[in-house]
Amino acid sequence: MAKRTSSSRNTRVGICLFPGVWASSASLAKDLVHIAAVIARARPGNGTIEARFLGAQPGDVPTATGAPMRAVESWSTTDVDVLILPSLAIPFLEPSLRLPGLVGWIIEQHHRGCRVLAMATGSWLLAETGLLDGHTATTHWACVDRFRRQYPAVNWASEQRIAVTGRLVTARDMGASAMALCHVIGRMLSVPIAERTYQYSLIHEPSAEALPLLHTIPLRDHGDPQVLKVQDWLEAHHGEPISATDAARLVHMSPRNLRRRFLAATGQTLSAYLTEVRLARARALLLSTDEPVSQIACRVGYEDASTFTALFSRRHGLTPSAYRKTSANTVA
Repeated sequence: MAKRTSSSRNTRVGICLFPGVWASSASLAKDLVHIAAVIARARPGNGTIEARFLGAQPGDVPTATGAPMRAVESWSTTDVDVLILPSLAIPFLEPSLRLPGLVGWIIEQHHRGCRVLAMATGSWLLAETGLLDGHTATTHWACVDRFRRQYPAVNWASEQRIAVTGRLVTARDMGASAMALCHVIGRMLSVPIAERTYQYSLIHEPSAEALPLLHTIPLRDHGDPQVLKVQDWLEAHHGEPISATDAARLVHMSPRNLRRRFLAATGQTLSAYLTEVRLARARALLLSTDEPVSQIACRVGYEDASTFTALFSRRHGLTPSAYRKTSANTVA
């Protein structure tokens, strides 16, 4: 599970405002961070998170519709742990229109260790920094041809909803942006907090299968198509009895070779990855259904409910029943 090494630290999120920004994009980011902050306060030990709107200077910033949004601080005097570049209206996607100093500040923040999320056409500004050169990124379909001409050093893949390269994250559209931000929240706080945040985002559909496997997003940026095929298969068949032999047969490898390839690509063993998928699905079922724990255990691949409960408790410090209870009313 991705979790912060320092649980007491407050995560500072900066949401950049610049002329032409879509207010809905910036507001979505602010709302999701607020939801995560409320959930984190109800779960001591996971750290805290807060977001602020940043501008070239404090004050009103005209949005794509002309209505202003207010920046509370100047980005040039601020350091952040997570930097969000909201989407811009297409007429503003011109190098001549970018604000002086912003590109340099983004580069500086990234070099400090900041995670950067570009929402839809916000990837234009991230591409301007050169940080995406040589890497895969995604953006809104209406702009992908334009971006390929402007930034040929970037591998633009608009068919991907989310692209992760180290601490750089790009999202194709608003729905993907919500998922990507929850992925970042999971990296900074914890995956259960991120999952709960996504469920409250008004984008999540009320069914367990609609909840994305947030922890697997950064584990797909390895370029091994056979390992990706196994990952997809494990996620689709997690509730069934699964062996390394079954997975290896899928991609015509020996179990030993697959284990080696899978570990090299994802940094996890096959069994550890499958366990994380099963626990993620179990958390979703605990939060979205009233099914008994024994039934949930069976649905996610554990015939023995006591084995599932012991594993869940070791990983989360709570029994499945307690997890369901404490998660029931964390957002007012």
